[in-house]
Formats: sequence, structure tokens, C-alpha cells
Amino acid sequence: MSERRLELVWDADEQRTPFEALLEASGRDPEAAAGLALAYADMPRAAREKLVAEVGGDANALALLLGVEREPDIARAIAAALHACPRGPADGEDLAFAWGDERAGGAAVVRHLYGEFVDALRVSWTPGAMDALALPIGRADDLEALRTRAAIPEHARSIPREHAVDAIAEALWRRHRAGHPMPREVAPFAELFGARPR
Repeated sequence: MSERRLELVWDADEQRTPFEALLEASGRDPEAAAGLALAYADMPRAAREKLVAEVGGDANALALLLGVEREPDIARAIAAALHACPRGPADGEDLAFAWGDERAGGAAVVRHLYGEFVDALRVSWTPGAMDALALPIGRADDLEALRTRAAIPEHARSIPREHAVDAIAEALWRRHRAGHPMPREVAPFAELFGARPR
């Protein structure tokens, strides 16, 4: 069996540096996006500040960096740069689905992150149990595969995101009132459940 090696493929004749090639790939390839975010998270503060300045107009890259930044002042600078970008990082509308009812059913949200990337949360419930599944970064152009991986039933109906979030919040509240802990899979989606204008 041949040994597999990871290689950086870069055409030296192009007018792009390897870093520019990585930035461009991070807008369409989930592995490149994760690699950029992980590399950034491991950099010392001064290097992170320099990188934020370097990618100042790239909404996709800024959204990636914001997701892993741990210093509040740098995170505020990234958010300000992101806000100043002419085009927001999430171009598509979030999708949401529901099935069943309050007693036995479920709801799911497919959330646009930036560029072509999405993630998904699916929560289903019965009178005695709750199941939650969070899918990490995926591509918006592969929605059917994502629905299959998230176990969103074929008969699920499309609904507004707010309705799905409300249904999930009510199910989580019922679970909390019954003395059960919240599924940890919901934590990365906490911003969905914050106060929002009506």
C-alpha cells in the first residue's frame, strides 16, 4: 500500500502567493477554511493582528478569523472590518424544516455561514427523549447530501427560520423543565436563540 502525503499544490507561475491561494480556497473548500482558521488560532497575538489587517476586505476570511478569535479587542476589530465589507459573509438565506408536532416531531435549521458554507442543527423529540445533531461546515450547493446526513425526513416541510428556532426552543424548554440537561450539540447554535427584533 502506498504511503499518502499531504502536499501544497501551488503554481509558481501564477501571480498569487501560496497564502493568497489558501485564502481563495478557503472560500470554497471546507478543509481549507478549517485549516486557515486553525492556523490563525495558533498564532501569537501580533501575528493575528497583522493577518486581520492583511485580509481586511475579504468577508469570508474575516468571518473565519472571527469564529476562532479569543481576544475581545481583536474580535471587535474583525467585526468592524466585516461590517465595513461591501458584501456580507452570508449571501444566502437560512433554510429551516419541521415535521411532526409538539409531542413527537422535530425541526432543523441550515445556517449560512459565509460564501458557500453552511452548517446545520437538527433536533427531534418524542415524549420521553430528545435527539440533537449538529453538522459542521458543509457546502450550500450540496443541500440534499446535508439533509441526508442530518437525518431531516423527506416529508419535512419548509418553514421560516424563526418558526423552526421557536419550535426547537420550546422543545428544549420542555426538556429543561423535566430536569434533563441541554444537548451539547445545541451550544454552537446559541446565537439562534438570542433576542431578535420582531
